[in-house]
Amino acid sequence: MMKKQDKQTDYIMMTMDEIVPADHLLRLIDKHVDFTFIHETTAPLYAEIGRNSVDPVNIFKIELINILYGYNSIRKTTAALKTDVAYRWFLNIPFTEETPHFSTLSKVYKRKFAENEVYEGIFLEIMNRLRDKGLLDTKHIYIDGTHIKANANKHKYDEVEVEKPPHAFEDEILARINESRANDGMAPVAAKRETKTIKRSTTDPDAGYYVKGRREKQMAYVAQVACDENGYALDCEVVPGNVHDSQSARPLLERALTDFDIDAVAVDAGYKTGPLSEFILSHHALFFTAYTRPKGKKGFFRTNDFVYDEYHNQVLCPNDKLLDYQRTLSEGYKLYLSDPKDCAACPLKDRCLSEKAKRKEVRLSVFHDVLDYIEDLRHTDYGRETYQKRKEKIERLFADGKEKYGLRYTRLRGKERVRNHLLLTLACMNIKKMALHLERMERKGPIFT
Repeated sequence: MMKKQDKQTDYIMMTMDEIVPADHLLRLIDKHVDFTFIHETTAPLYAEIGRNSVDPVNIFKIELINILYGYNSIRKTTAALKTDVAYRWFLNIPFTEETPHFSTLSKVYKRKFAENEVYEGIFLEIMNRLRDKGLLDTKHIYIDGTHIKANANKHKYDEVEVEKPPHAFEDEILARINESRANDGMAPVAAKRETKTIKRSTTDPDAGYYVKGRREKQMAYVAQVACDENGYALDCEVVPGNVHDSQSARPLLERALTDFDIDAVAVDAGYKTGPLSEFILSHHALFFTAYTRPKGKKGFFRTNDFVYDEYHNQVLCPNDKLLDYQRTLSEGYKLYLSDPKDCAACPLKDRCLSEKAKRKEVRLSVFHDVLDYIEDLRHTDYGRETYQKRKEKIERLFADGKEKYGLRYTRLRGKERVRNHLLLTLACMNIKKMALHLERMERKGPIFT
């Protein structure tokens, strides 16, 4: 017969430690991660007198719960603390004590942590723990950028004229150009400062108007993140959504190539530029990137159909005619021109020249030698194998961040606040991964080979 469960009052004589399962994630984190370093990190922010504050370790632990368990607000998280035994056990708060009020936590984040380097200090300390435990493998690192939707209406903006920021590799580019021009007996060129019109959000001026292909146009930030062979986030950088990947990656790369022993860097095609490639190679690391589709008019020969002869500094066209070097342009290209007589009698002219053109013009980047070398690396077995792992490492990290930990968008405003939250989220993801890996190593032996 059908049973109907009646409401009952059940008195359980058990401690919280007995109730929380042995394999609970928070128990594993508590076992393998020592959070006492947070006291040292936050000590300068607290006075020696006055009323006792909420333990800064618990403040961080509440954020960790908020991120790892997908709560989208501190108010919802503090509400869950009141009833969840595992949360109270993790925070060492018995049921006889009140949990922190959400307004208290909000004020702490705003007044003490927002304008300081607390989040970066926590992230770096977690990185030190990963190093000490031998969990990092930085032989290969993987870098990519992902956009984070800003907390700003895309229709509320002012069109303003601003000065274009200098190129991330401006000094290196000018050095290459002027070296080539000096060999030609030409005057050096200097950096130009130009202006451009942008859409600046009236809600969050730090965000950028993100436009990419068929994706929705929106106010956004771009998060540049580097991860290691084991999927741990090594560092991050946050820039407005209208900054190109090849521009915003330099600070991240500088820190990574300085702080870690790196053999190779793997990225997607958006980072495939001469200056960035040379920068990575100069740090004694290989650079693996993707195939880039040739650009040009459909049905006509592309630049890669012309063969560059480095020894004679000439270019050979598909009809086996030579194009002679002319000069280095201030835009950073070497100019090669054909003989009009060769073009007039060429059977391939219809696929090479427009109706009005009399001769073929080919422009090669002053970093053409570097880009050729990078292209050769791409075809090696080592290059193909390393690049294929990119989707398993950095793309997986982004997938988890967006699907599980709320990185599709931000409720915060201002670049620094967004970066602090990204650092905190990546630190929490690293903590979870570290606890699980250490537990597996303890039970089965090393899992990384």
